Amino acid sequence: MIGTYRSPLVVLLLRLVSCGIYRLYFCYVVTEEVNRYTGQNEQSPLAEVVLTILTCGIWHFIWDYRIGKRMAGMCRMAGIAPTDNAVLYVILGFVGLGVINGYLQQEILNRIWDARPPYTSGGGYQAPAAYPPPPGPYYR
Repeated sequence: MIGTYRSPLVVLLLRLVSCGIYRLYFCYVVTEEVNRYTGQNEQSPLAEVVLTILTCGIWHFIWDYRIGKRMAGMCRMAGIAPTDNAVLYVILGFVGLGVINGYLQQEILNRIWDARPPYTSGGGYQAPAAYPPPPGPYYR
């Protein structure tokens, strides 16, 4: 499976009550899902989490911006109106409301999962298998 449907409200609540631990988990999982969906490994999930820890959360501003830009590209790939909230994520983070970012990001991801069938491991669209011919002497 490419991406997981999550309730944006649950993401918000878990970010609030976990004192930042869920934020790291969310960062890892979302980076992994975005990489799988796009077929590009632009960001390493583990590196994103480690850099966030080593910089005491500063790297997370960069992650929010980059993932926002990548999710806008995913919207285009899925054929839905692109939602580029990259700058909004950074502004919310700077004013102390970064916890809302997870809600907004998951909301967009859920729309993407609804709009587009998954990509194959090779990064291309997986078309449905052709219907087999009906049984009978006409198709031998």
